Amino acid sequence: SSRKTRIALSRRMARAKPSASASVQYPSATLSASTRATTSRQSIACAALHSYAEERIGEIACLAVHPDYRKQGRAAQLLRYLEQRAGAMGLERLFVLTTQTAHWFLEQGFVPGGIDSLPLARQQGYNPQRRSKVLVKATSS
Repeated sequence: SSRKTRIALSRRMARAKPSASASVQYPSATLSASTRATTSRQSIACAALHSYAEERIGEIACLAVHPDYRKQGRAAQLLRYLEQRAGAMGLERLFVLTTQTAHWFLEQGFVPGGIDSLPLARQQGYNPQRRSKVLVKATSS
């Protein structure tokens, strides 16, 4: 049977070790890690790390928490896991594109960046009509 990453709720959540997913192609990047927290019936949180290894930068993408499970530290835990994973992979910086939650990422240590902070493939695919904010953060490798 295939093993899905599970992060136990309550006290066990802090001890859980999400594992990397199989590689999946994403616009000139490789999905290097993904993780999700689940209950027995539903996913309650998820996040992904897309690696642009040649440029030593990673993208935090699809970080989401089910509304019923917010304000309990799950997003921060998923982000910390992906930051550790990025450092272990030799990535020097992370970036996120966001239209809704810039304040939260700023609270997590990200700083504003420009389109020139993105890897070339993402610069070329950047859609200014979305008005996404670019936020960056150095990893601790």
